[in-house]
Amino acid sequence: MRGSCNELPTPVLFMKDNDICKVWKGVFMRKIFHMAAALVAAFLLVSCAAPSEEERTPSGTQSPVNVNSPAATAERTGSVSTPSPQPHEKNKLPQYEFYADKTGHYQSSLHVSLGVYRDAIIDAYGETVYTLPENEECLLYADGYFLSKAGDTQYLKKYDGSVVFSTETLGVTGFGLVNGSSADKKFLSDGYVLAYKTNESYAGVNYEIGVLDTNGQWVVPLADSNPLLSSGMECSQNVFEESLIYVGEGCLVLEVRDGGQYDARLYDIEQNRVVSFQSDQDISVMEYLAEEAWFENGVSYDTYGETIYEIHNDGKVRIHGSVAGQEDIAVFTVYGFHVNEDGSVTSLISNGWNSVLINNKKGIVRDFAGMDMEVGAFDGTAPVIIANSEGTNYFSIVRLDGEFLFEPVKLAEDVIYVMTENGKGIGVDDEPSYSHGIKLIIDDTGGILYTSKDPSTKLYISNGIVREVGEPINGDKINEYTRIRG
Repeated sequence: MRGSCNELPTPVLFMKDNDICKVWKGVFMRKIFHMAAALVAAFLLVSCAAPSEEERTPSGTQSPVNVNSPAATAERTGSVSTPSPQPHEKNKLPQYEFYADKTGHYQSSLHVSLGVYRDAIIDAYGETVYTLPENEECLLYADGYFLSKAGDTQYLKKYDGSVVFSTETLGVTGFGLVNGSSADKKFLSDGYVLAYKTNESYAGVNYEIGVLDTNGQWVVPLADSNPLLSSGMECSQNVFEESLIYVGEGCLVLEVRDGGQYDARLYDIEQNRVVSFQSDQDISVMEYLAEEAWFENGVSYDTYGETIYEIHNDGKVRIHGSVAGQEDIAVFTVYGFHVNEDGSVTSLISNGWNSVLINNKKGIVRDFAGMDMEVGAFDGTAPVIIANSEGTNYFSIVRLDGEFLFEPVKLAEDVIYVMTENGKGIGVDDEPSYSHGIKLIIDDTGGILYTSKDPSTKLYISNGIVREVGEPINGDKINEYTRIRG
């Protein structure tokens, strides 16, 4: 066809001599033109390539993403794919394992274009495993599973994007506990998904509720006879999605109206029953829930003023003797639990006045009254910083028996944060880990393993590798990795 890009020259055999020269000259010039056009296109492709894409890590910092990876390419073009796993270099550090969950993944957002981001699942090496399709958002991610929404349809997917089930396949309206709180993440991490169905008619609205596991099996079948619906709880889509509070071990706490007043009830998923808290004391269970404490081996705690309440998941409440505190102040913190070999539970708690180590069988193990003490996470041990009367700070680790693992060591004045080898951190005067000052990593003998190189950086530690990251005053971004063990 005349003018087509694929037009072929007329065979030279049937032309005159002067026409031959014209034809070969035309062919030669077209070849030169095509070669030049190809070179220009290649140059433009390199020089006009999209700017480096970035991922927003859970901590809010910016980290690079491989824009040439199959997942990134798919994500730019609007398609979704899961690349074949590639073996990582043996000496390559899993630089993002500080964000990753127990499956080695975390959820983040990828920069697609100016002002446009897409939710994605990233592995510990910073590689994109799965990018959510356009117009689909991640509602909640926890330990390899995530709930997402596209239009009116919600999904439960695995980290690789494979669908376990959806509201459409189940024939339900939506999923509950999706407001993104740590309690909601714990609910999904423990393997539960609450589903609800709304049936509307001129006569009103009828609800059905059920609970599935993350394999798609009904733990509690969908039914309008679910005891949650007859507990006195207000029923609405908003309540199902945002107001139920997970407190661990398959238990939800709900707020109900009882005789004109609000009260709390406990819903045990595995038993499919609602129980009331049995106490003649003025126990503010909803206040305790705000601290997001969990049941551990059937036990949790609350405090009110100088009184400690031991709460069981069958609704029973045990009252322990008074400890130092301020009357009528309902400030409560649970630093953590440890289940002992005899089945008892040891907990480290605070009533806002002082910290108490307590065991549900032995009672109060140690009352730290009189100590100006900051406490970190407790799982059998807990890091603590103690300030003496002169304001000098000392660091140690509390054991199960209430004693210190080692004689508290004095901290320099410019130290504002200390971490243990297993990543539990604690700040001086409750300073967060990103505050400006020196950070230390101290082992269980009191020895200093690592001192931060810059006061503006933040430390992470995992599997004997320390990551120090931040934007120091001199403008040179720090992103260093140091192996201190192994």
